[in-house]
Amino acid sequence: MKKLALAVAMSVLMVSAVTAAPIKGGLKVGLGLSTLTGADTFADASSKLGFAAGAFADFGVSPSFSVQPEVLYATKGTQSSIDSAAKWNLTYINIPVLAKLKLGNLKASMVPTVFAGPQLGLLLSSKMTNGTNDVDMKDVTNSTDFAVVLGAGLDIQKFSLDVRYDLGLTSLGKTVAGVSPKIYNGTVLLSAGYSFN
Repeated sequence: MKKLALAVAMSVLMVSAVTAAPIKGGLKVGLGLSTLTGADTFADASSKLGFAAGAFADFGVSPSFSVQPEVLYATKGTQSSIDSAAKWNLTYINIPVLAKLKLGNLKASMVPTVFAGPQLGLLLSSKMTNGTNDVDMKDVTNSTDFAVVLGAGLDIQKFSLDVRYDLGLTSLGKTVAGVSPKIYNGTVLLSAGYSFN
């Protein structure tokens, strides 16, 4: 909880300079394809379907530029390409802070956007399963996952659609006996959002 409070405080500080500007807020939900990359990733690792859901705020800096922090519950991980029942299931609270740029005619009913920014992931659970038995991996999985997010979308009045890729920069495995495994999250997420104002 302390880490979550700290992450929220960091997000507030990052957007405090623009709080006098127009603010929008809403909810979003999406489907993602996640996998694990890196030198120590399983040889048979393949993409695993997951989802994300949460809330966002949009702090307008100018008509075409805004800062958008989000808080999302997200499932990630990987599954075996040989046995689809064998999976590493990871769940996080993800907190991206995105710089968002609107393109083209801002008065149009559909406005293209691009965005990028850092993301902090707070681990909730880490389990491996063969479809019958689960093994808790939380004690050997790093509790935080720093990532960079890149994406593009479409604002349609109060609705939005976007596709993004978040690339993990922190290895999932904790250092044990001086050995740091190189395993990283990677997720493509397609999401839809609704703004309340």
